[in-house]
Amino acid sequence: MMRRLLAEYESFPRVALIAYDEAAGFYERCGMTRGNGKQPMFSGTLPG
Repeated sequence: MMRRLLAEYESFPRVALIAYDEAAGFYERCGMTRGNGKQPMFSGTLPG
């Protein structure tokens, strides 16, 4: 599924994904990297 998703966006110069800490390793194994010195920012809340 990740291969298909990344293939869909391979012509984009950058793809951003926000992952929970416990899932970050999965995305790294899929070829994504962490942004050093970068943090996701949010406004508002999600129901949950």
